[in-house]
Amino acid sequence: MNKPSLMTKHHGWMAKLLHWSTAGLLGYGYLTGVDSVSQLADPELFSTEITFAVCLGLVFLFRFFWMRWFNGSTRLTSDAPNWERVLSKVAHHGIYVGVAMIVLSGLAIAYGYATPALSGLFVSAMTAFHEFSLAVTAILLLSHVIGALWHKLVRKDGIWESMLPNWHRRS
Repeated sequence: MNKPSLMTKHHGWMAKLLHWSTAGLLGYGYLTGVDSVSQLADPELFSTEITFAVCLGLVFLFRFFWMRWFNGSTRLTSDAPNWERVLSKVAHHGIYVGVAMIVLSGLAIAYGYATPALSGLFVSAMTAFHEFSLAVTAILLLSHVIGALWHKLVRKDGIWESMLPNWHRRS
């Protein structure tokens, strides 16, 4: 594939901070999440999980609006093929929707667990939806990384570098 005629504009420091901090939060969430709803019997863990879910949701909500209103949602060059634009939009919007579903279903599980009248079928349904949302979001995150590698190794259009800290470039 030929090198694109245009190079991408770099993201600002806030976009980079939000990108990498949310990546870290998602990684933390995937690695430390509870293995069983019964673990929520521990009041400290219950409180920690709710606090984490609310913080994750708020950070992603802030990130969504920051990227839409101030930063611009894409750094694809004007000569990028339409299929790249579509896949980029699907992956990015899908990640936002996926994280929202993870947060909301997690909070619903906690609410159902704390409310004896909802503890049976409701908690089971929300747990299944939570696990589905986790799996779909993981696939979307993987596709995001693959897309970034595509831009680094094949297109060589600066998309990969647009989200890296500035210390990798010389003045």
